[in-house]
Amino acid sequence: MATHSALTEEGRTRIRNFHGRVTSYLVLWSVIGIAVVVGGLYVKTRYGYRPLQRLYLTQYFRASIKSLVTINRSSKYILLIRIIEDKASGRDRVMGCTDDEVMPVRDENGHVKFDPKLGPYFRLQEGIPHKYFYWTSIFQKDAEMYRWLRDHIYDGQSPPGLY
Repeated sequence: MATHSALTEEGRTRIRNFHGRVTSYLVLWSVIGIAVVVGGLYVKTRYGYRPLQRLYLTQYFRASIKSLVTINRSSKYILLIRIIEDKASGRDRVMGCTDDEVMPVRDENGHVKFDPKLGPYFRLQEGIPHKYFYWTSIFQKDAEMYRWLRDHIYDGQSPPGLY
């Protein structure tokens, strides 16, 4: 008659086999869990964000991390801007564009037109005042850029809050 005591050879063998099965199950389900999370993040990023949100995502993560580490440091950011004439002061004002103000330019097949050097083409919505409209690189304090991206592009959500 078989015994189930851990003190016998058969008991130790059963414990080793059980340990091996549990370990392999944990590894398998960990790999499956990581794959599901990565897949979910990909789908959320690819289909859940608007065009400028997708383009600015890496800059947003970078600005959020750098704003915590160094407060007064400036970094280079690439933004889609429009220049308007301020009637009160008579000077030109630079304003960053948001997804509500722009729309991607599409070709005859419906794909977004893309320039390898400049990136995707956008056009302003009708009625948005502008003198000039283009991509530019600027040096901006990381904390200020983080706040602007959070408030104007990502609707007040922090990077962890996006997912």
